[in-house]
Amino acid sequence: MGRLRKERLARFLGYDPEQLVEIASALHQTLDEAWQEDRRAYDFGEGTTYSPSMLGGLLRGKKGLYEILYIFGDDADETTARLLFDRTAAMLSALLESDDAIRDWGVPDRLAFTEDGVQPASDTIDTAEQWDLVNHLTDGFTLVREEEETAQFFTRLQPELLDTLGAFTDRLLVRALDYQMPAGRLVRTLDLETGEITSHDHTAVAIGRFITAAGNAYRQGSAFERAQDWDNVSAEVQQRSRDLYDAILSHTELLETAFLEPDE
Repeated sequence: MGRLRKERLARFLGYDPEQLVEIASALHQTLDEAWQEDRRAYDFGEGTTYSPSMLGGLLRGKKGLYEILYIFGDDADETTARLLFDRTAAMLSALLESDDAIRDWGVPDRLAFTEDGVQPASDTIDTAEQWDLVNHLTDGFTLVREEEETAQFFTRLQPELLDTLGAFTDRLLVRALDYQMPAGRLVRTLDLETGEITSHDHTAVAIGRFITAAGNAYRQGSAFERAQDWDNVSAEVQQRSRDLYDAILSHTELLETAFLEPDE
């Protein structure tokens, strides 16, 4: 969560803070050359279409870069950090405001950043890809986790975007219970236009990513509450939270019984 002392960070990463700033600055130059302002995205030579997993990894990686520059750099580095954040926020906003790409039953496994906003570049929802995106956005020291003595750009500059992200994760989690696991088990793929299940397969990758995403994202919005606080919320929120908890526990049991070899 960004609390390591400088000397421990250096031992852990193998680089001292000055070297980290140099690396982050060099990576920024590559990103800066690839930035497409009219599409609010980067083109690294293969266009501005990403899988959800790729998009999440890019946004999460940029958080690391701008925090390094902000925490360890000088005034010029702080300016660069702000630019990296602004473009991160622009990409995230482009996704979250897209009614074409975000449906009740999920997001497509290819997302095209265009001059007209983010558009689906596939008619398939891959649940493993979708929940990997949610993990990148909400777990660990990622976009929404901001601590004192770090940049805290979202908290200070765009707190409304955190609310929008919370509404997004709430929507995916609530609707997943209806569309992605109608028989109590997460399916592999759905049709983007209709929400119809196109593969009823259950994969360890998709289930594992759902479990971790649900555990990380359920408090990002307001649709769910911690079990310890269920007595203080409405019956609707309590029941919805129970349903999500049950889904997390049942899928964890499925991983343990169906995908893991028992001890000899």
